[in-house]
Amino acid sequence: MLISQPLQAQEFSTTAKLRVVVYGNEMLSSSYISREYSFSQQLQQKLKISGFDAVVEEMCDPNMTTVDAIKNIDVLIGKAPDLVILQLGEADINRKYQARAIYDNFKMLIKQLKKQNIYVVLVGNKIPETYGTEYIKAMDKYYGLLKKNTTFYPYVLENIEGNHNLTLGDNVHPNSRGVDYLVNAIYPFIDTGLRWRIKFINDMRTK
Repeated sequence: MLISQPLQAQEFSTTAKLRVVVYGNEMLSSSYISREYSFSQQLQQKLKISGFDAVVEEMCDPNMTTVDAIKNIDVLIGKAPDLVILQLGEADINRKYQARAIYDNFKMLIKQLKKQNIYVVLVGNKIPETYGTEYIKAMDKYYGLLKKNTTFYPYVLENIEGNHNLTLGDNVHPNSRGVDYLVNAIYPFIDTGLRWRIKFINDMRTK
């Protein structure tokens, strides 16, 4: 894990708020939990405490597939995000889309975002054992390829799912403590991404 340090005044010289967009399915949304305890709000508070002048916005839909995400990519880019948390694939997997197709869609999404110099944090998925060994191996293979060139967080419910202290009654959806755990777990990747983005903006100004 990376250890973040408070930003120094000279490091932070962007004139506008940094914008983080959560582009995902249900687990990072505020659809099942009070908004004040949602991932986006807790992350925004964490960023503020750490010294980032940032706003976190969610574009989440439980049914959004990677195909839907590609169709709406212009809307996402139009929000001018500095960093995007890409938490998709669950809807695709539930529909048993081919692993290669999901991989190709992720590649396209990531390529379009990076083309705009947007930092991407990709969140992986845990494939149910009922989907069979071949499908699981295929998805693991393609996630392995994606994470070679993109910041990767293995699974949104890592160490949360099944823990009754961190989940709601279904032992799946994170409660406020579970969301707090997730924010702290993924935060080092966000911190690194925003520092990269700040440096990129400052470097562009000096050219």
